[in-house]
Amino acid sequence: MATRPKARRPPKRRLLRVLAGLLLAGSAGCTAWYARPPLTPRDSLDPRERLELWIGRERFDVHGVVLHGDSLTAVRFHQPPSCDSCVLRFALSAVDSVRTRGHSEQRTRGMGVSLLVLTVIALAVAVALAAAYSGATAGL
Repeated sequence: MATRPKARRPPKRRLLRVLAGLLLAGSAGCTAWYARPPLTPRDSLDPRERLELWIGRERFDVHGVVLHGDSLTAVRFHQPPSCDSCVLRFALSAVDSVRTRGHSEQRTRGMGVSLLVLTVIALAVAVALAAAYSGATAGL
């Protein structure tokens, strides 16, 4: 007995994964780093406020920043602010610049237009593949 060849399924799942990836990448592009006034001992910072510290040529993406007179302590952003063994200590005078993360309307618009164009292209490809798929299986 001869076995019938299995009909190929249209690549819907792959297309959905690609679209989800594009949406995730696009949402990440809606923020930007902005210059911030230098830190002073009088500043009060939210423990979850994300800062970018530049010390020499080294960049530190941190939160949980606490100022102690002429120094500061912080925790790298990918670790919880409550992590005592993760604390970084810096002299305030060693910090060259501080930047904060904020929403960028210009980037949001640009990413929105890009995602719209990519979504239209992906849908056109999906329609073309569905038409080709239905034509290829009509003879089976």
